[in-house]
Amino acid sequence: MTWLNDMRILAALAIIVVHVSQVMLNLPDDIDSFLWWTSNLYLSFSLWGVPAFVMISGALLLSPLREYPDLSTFYMKRINRLLLPLLFWTLFYLFWSYLKSVMMDRDVAADKILANILSGRPYYHMWYLYMVFGLYVFTPYLRKIVKHSTEFELLVLSVLLMVISMLSVATHSSPHKATLFIQMFPLYLGYFFAGHLIFSSKLIFKTRYAALLFVLFALLTAIGHYLQNIYFEGNYFYQNFSITVVPMSITLMFLIKNIHHTIPINPDFRKNLAVFSLGAYLIHPAVFDVIKRLHYFGFDPKANTLLVIPLTVFGITLFSLIIAYTFSKLPLLKRTI
Repeated sequence: MTWLNDMRILAALAIIVVHVSQVMLNLPDDIDSFLWWTSNLYLSFSLWGVPAFVMISGALLLSPLREYPDLSTFYMKRINRLLLPLLFWTLFYLFWSYLKSVMMDRDVAADKILANILSGRPYYHMWYLYMVFGLYVFTPYLRKIVKHSTEFELLVLSVLLMVISMLSVATHSSPHKATLFIQMFPLYLGYFFAGHLIFSSKLIFKTRYAALLFVLFALLTAIGHYLQNIYFEGNYFYQNFSITVVPMSITLMFLIKNIHHTIPINPDFRKNLAVFSLGAYLIHPAVFDVIKRLHYFGFDPKANTLLVIPLTVFGITLFSLIIAYTFSKLPLLKRTI
């Protein structure tokens, strides 16, 4: 279980890197600039964050080692874990968006607010909680598939589901453009089953090969996005189901599974830190908004490219963890993270 805790921490950090790099990527006018390429590489090496979170959920929720006596018990546990954070942060970010609109002197349309909620995007990162709600609803039935299937059958099922998702995204059917949030989760079923297989399988993926493939697919993601920007339009290679992000995400899971015991940080500290990974994920966009208002601590991204991205990521992560820890000590807020 230790390596799953490590994956939680790393996945939350990777998502913060992605969001910071996406903003930096849009600053330069020239895609051949140093800032653009730096942002592109940071982003490409971090796109596995969301797939990793889904695979972690699959590893935990589909495991036959976890028994649930009946359907109501499972749903009550999931509702207690998910519903309050979903409601609290939806309201928080609706209010946060309203404040930003007032500061920028923009009107807020009621129908746009409703559309954002129904699509699961009251703020740009909230879609994940709405998507995972769909996975939780169907998990008891997915567990039955796991229970009555061989490992090979589950492998075939996971591959087939992943191929369908990859083809859907390749044909511009992005799950993030769904008009109703419950439409998002089916595309993530391949990752969900893959997480269970990686966690429970005795399959050995040699560390050097996993590391090599991870770097290779990350570089191909960066190069692919560059070429797409030159010859076409869009951001296919940044999608969670692109032909490069899928293998990159899976090989990284194997890599961390192999090397987690070599991480020179106390396992108990890592376990305690992992508890706040969801809270950091939920809080970090608001912290990032504040840092942007502070003009990146006074540093110009175009003049200090190598410094601004890691410094901004560090600041967001640190303050998000501090806020999450503070919430955990307050009776009325500890269940929101």
